[in-house]
Amino acid sequence: MAHVMLLFRSLALGLLAAAVTLLASRPSTVIVMPAPSAAAPPVVEHEPTVPDITIVDFAHTLDPRELPSLVRLEQGERVVAVSDRSCDSLATSECVAAAARASDYVDVDVRGPRGGRRVVLLRH
Repeated sequence: MAHVMLLFRSLALGLLAAAVTLLASRPSTVIVMPAPSAAAPPVVEHEPTVPDITIVDFAHTLDPRELPSLVRLEQGERVVAVSDRSCDSLATSECVAAAARASDYVDVDVRGPRGGRRVVLLRH
């Protein structure tokens, strides 16, 4: 039994010596981070005046032909798609009315000089 204990101690001390040697000879790594610059924050050309999504809730008794009047367009904006289908600007009213008859919601994609936004019309 003493021989087994001597063998175990020798093995444990050998592993400990190997671990200490590996740690001592490990190359050190220094990471140099550049100092943060004191540059001014980026200038935003314009602030959006409207949210990206507008949700309009309407009564189920509302005539579908009246729905286009619920979509408020700013100057220069136009409707480009209704429920993910492209729509001619002249036929917007018909596209919105047809989508309202087919579903409980209408997703209107509006584009303008300040970018795009969505108007969701929900029937309750």
